[in-house]
Amino acid sequence: MLEVNSTNVSMKTLREAPSGHLRVPSWSGRLGVPHVIHQVSKRNVLASPGSSRLALQASSVLVRPEVSVAEGPAELKSRLVTPQTLADHKSMFCSVLYEYEYWVDDAWVEGSIPAELEGTYFRNGPGMQINNGKVSRHTFDGDGMVVSLAIKDGRAYFRNKYVRTKGFVAEQAAGRPLFRSTFSSGAADGGLFNPFDLKFKNVANTGAVYWAGKLYALWEAGLPHELDPRTLDTLGETNMKGLIGDRLAGHYRVTREADGSRRWCTFSTNIQFSGNFISFFEFDESGRRVAHSSHPLKGVDITFVHDMVVSENWYIVVLGPIEFDRRRFAAEYLLGRCSIAQCLKYNENLDTQVMLFPRPGRPGSGQRSPRVLRTPQPFFPFHHVNAYEADGGQRIVIDTVAWDDVTFDIHQFNVQEDYYVGGSRAEYFRLDVDLRGPGTVMQRRLLHNRTVEFPAMHPDWTGRPHSHAYFMADTVGHHLHWGPGQAIVKVELGHGPGTSGRQGDEAVVAQQMWEAGPRCFLGEPLFVPRPNSRSDDDGWILVAKHDAASMKASFVILDAQDLKKGPLATIHLPHLLPASLHGSFTPEYLGPDPRDESVPRWKQPVPVRDVGAGL
Repeated sequence: MLEVNSTNVSMKTLREAPSGHLRVPSWSGRLGVPHVIHQVSKRNVLASPGSSRLALQASSVLVRPEVSVAEGPAELKSRLVTPQTLADHKSMFCSVLYEYEYWVDDAWVEGSIPAELEGTYFRNGPGMQINNGKVSRHTFDGDGMVVSLAIKDGRAYFRNKYVRTKGFVAEQAAGRPLFRSTFSSGAADGGLFNPFDLKFKNVANTGAVYWAGKLYALWEAGLPHELDPRTLDTLGETNMKGLIGDRLAGHYRVTREADGSRRWCTFSTNIQFSGNFISFFEFDESGRRVAHSSHPLKGVDITFVHDMVVSENWYIVVLGPIEFDRRRFAAEYLLGRCSIAQCLKYNENLDTQVMLFPRPGRPGSGQRSPRVLRTPQPFFPFHHVNAYEADGGQRIVIDTVAWDDVTFDIHQFNVQEDYYVGGSRAEYFRLDVDLRGPGTVMQRRLLHNRTVEFPAMHPDWTGRPHSHAYFMADTVGHHLHWGPGQAIVKVELGHGPGTSGRQGDEAVVAQQMWEAGPRCFLGEPLFVPRPNSRSDDDGWILVAKHDAASMKASFVILDAQDLKKGPLATIHLPHLLPASLHGSFTPEYLGPDPRDESVPRWKQPVPVRDVGAGL
């Protein structure tokens, strides 16, 4: 049995300790909350390279290392997740049963919408939730609902509308769930389960992109749905005239080319028992496909790839240590006791792989071949910040959000307080990939004592060295305790010797944070550039906020250069919005003419059937 009496323990020592043979002294419990743990597995131990701080993580028990001097127990206790926090957070995961369309009344705007801010914000996410005692649908399986907020001359026009997928239309007609989905277990309606039916409903709920005059609702396991960008009416599934195959990812990157033009860089994955492939696509501003390549993912099990990054010469994906649990598939999935997603298992003994694929048509692309490198410590990324090349293309810097563990068993209905003690923390990490020789990867944490997700940055700095990044963040600010996203944090990266010792690296030199409020929760922050912006923090942060006290939503506009000033404007909505996933912004105004008095200020809301109510 290995006794741990200090935080100065090397990762090598921890890794060599046999599973179940790590003993940690119980803490004094001075916060007045449960405190005991005596034995944990290696899987629940996290220490960053070069760090003397040890974080012990347990999924169902609590570990209490020492509180820092600057953070008193009373202050920390006031920020810990409580049953009230959990209840408030869960209130985000509810259905919106009306489709609205209206001018935002001036009286609903607290502060002033910046006069320079003009364009349309699109946001996609699961709008239909089911939790009726018989069937509980994971929020990731909720039907896609797209929101638009068109802003011009200090006024805003709001719309929300469900994507009329084939599955949504059929279920609305039937008044009950009909189709299986990826993250939920058992039959769609709680009845007889057919495990061999592997056709899943395209829920079109993950992302939204406006490109070449067309609006697409994205879901990574199926085709995009084209929507009318002015009305949000669904025009139908599309393979973009045969240019993308049978699916397209929910994430993408928009790059600024040397001639000033923009490119939409996106990808798709085909993950099957017979073999895995990844394809990349680039579209110019007219919608013409200008690059396409496909590659096998050799030696990769059934996995989950959610995001990508792009540098000047490479497409980059980072594969976490995920494997398909065939035993669980046979013992639970086939009996309807777990979802197909729950058969994906994090395995700390596998490597996290950095996969590089050459961008076609770039100078020297013919001399580049796909490369695979491995990180020093395993982690799983859902989302990345950015990637760029350094040292004449011999190095690639990748900023990402690294989860030290992940499980698809956790969902909005079963999260408890202990989930926010250790557990699956998500933190801001940097990978420094050296392509010389066999290649190496250095890995370091950029932001300590803060969990983050949903990264955002100035889009014109995609694939270029960036100085600022923004995240949804917790408000606890502790190396072990954390919480749901209730704040926006800005991270400033200063040029100079970094923590890796390489000249020219960046290290975090400043942080700013804005907190939404004790009973308020945030979605993905979106960076909206100021017209003719000169720096990568010159613009605004636009983010949706859920207020559990009022059960209503608002959109908050922050000055990206100074979050400490608080909201420039808060656009209060007269109804709620559910938790969402991803959005985008176009400087094109796609709302009605503000001077057209024939446009009603408020249209009668259109009701949508609650398909879970009839079960």
